[in-house]
Amino acid sequence: MKNFSSLLSAGLIIVVTCLFLPSCKKGPSGNPEDKAGQRLFTVSELQADFRQLRKFLEKSHPQLYRFTSRREFDSLFETHYRMINKPMTTQEFYSIIVPLVARVGCGHTALWSPDGYWDTAPERMFPLSVYAREGQLFVIHGYHQPSPVGFGCRILSVNGLDAGDMVGEMLGNISSDGFIMTKRYRRLNSVFPYLYALNYGFPEEFEIMVSEKGKAKRLRLEPIPRSVVVAYHDSLVATGVIKKEDLNLELVDGGTALMTIRTFAYYDDNKGFNNFIDSSFQVIYDHRTGNLVLDLRGNDGGDPFCSSHLLSYLENKPMIYFQRPYGTYARLNQPLPMAETPFTGKQYYLIDGMCFSTTGHLASLLKYYRLGTFIGEETGGTYTCNDASHDTYLKHTGYRLQSARFSFATAVIALPQDHGIMPDYPVEAPIDELIRGDDTVLAFALELIQQDRSK
Repeated sequence: MKNFSSLLSAGLIIVVTCLFLPSCKKGPSGNPEDKAGQRLFTVSELQADFRQLRKFLEKSHPQLYRFTSRREFDSLFETHYRMINKPMTTQEFYSIIVPLVARVGCGHTALWSPDGYWDTAPERMFPLSVYAREGQLFVIHGYHQPSPVGFGCRILSVNGLDAGDMVGEMLGNISSDGFIMTKRYRRLNSVFPYLYALNYGFPEEFEIMVSEKGKAKRLRLEPIPRSVVVAYHDSLVATGVIKKEDLNLELVDGGTALMTIRTFAYYDDNKGFNNFIDSSFQVIYDHRTGNLVLDLRGNDGGDPFCSSHLLSYLENKPMIYFQRPYGTYARLNQPLPMAETPFTGKQYYLIDGMCFSTTGHLASLLKYYRLGTFIGEETGGTYTCNDASHDTYLKHTGYRLQSARFSFATAVIALPQDHGIMPDYPVEAPIDELIRGDDTVLAFALELIQQDRSK
């Protein structure tokens, strides 16, 4: 479904715990500030924004109590409201409201930092590129040269905070469907320096304890400017470690095609997307390709008319896409005609935690009808999700609250609502392969194809 997410331009889905206490300092505008230079909002301003947030969620969300009961949610709202007992900064207030938003269990319902936040935020970012997995934190790149620590070592603590506790706190407040953790980990790993800053502020120095070759090591590192973080990300794109091409078809060998689809968000260009699909399957048909690897990793959704067009080539009989005739998508509640030249070979799907919304819908249908083999990790979405989202800005603090308004479910039964589509072959790259940029999941899929051929 339509996804309004953007990692950096509008803010981040995060939990924020401010480590600074308020003071009576006045800023240039005359508003009180804390000693870190952040504006302090009055109790009445914060209470008004809190009430606005609660009212917006209660009036807008179609399944607010799916994963948390009304009684429990009412209790949580009252408890968090009572936490507003003093003037607070944006970060302190965020730490009160964002757990409530995440508790909804809806990836299309999220809290975003105020517009322009990063334009004025201090230029003091976390100085290591890290990767979180199973509650642990590993170093995969060092911005300081030469690197003060070997890549792949585990971080034990940061400024006295246990790394496992830090990861758990961040993950618990990232919006995601149900109890799906893979999507939370993907978000955390993609923008960790930003999430750390919004969680724990902008320290002037980082004291980091790491475990390197079985021995504890203490590091004292200076923060880095955001431009260094951006440059490193750009270098990953330039070298192909992060793949940005949205649509691609490659004939891996005479019998295998690799189709990459990074997004279905072609709302204004269904024709262009459909042309890619049609021409790709014509190439596959002309080459008599017997194996299709469909790479959906990183695809966080888009237009169901796009995913359903793809499905018309993958289905083995006309299938109903949606459970009900949902407005514009009403015709997807009817059997979906098969393409003239559907793919009849073996299908392999590469999935990860970023497979969300419409991609979760598609994966649920592929899974339910057993059309192919899933490889990778649990998807970030399942057969049902809430969307048709709309926003409101909290009047005083400026936070943007996004809430879904309608629910959309595919025409399947007996799939869980609280978890994504599970892989038939769970595959996760070892840390050393992540550092090298190896594509472990694709390599596994191609090896599996070779094994299937030999049977």
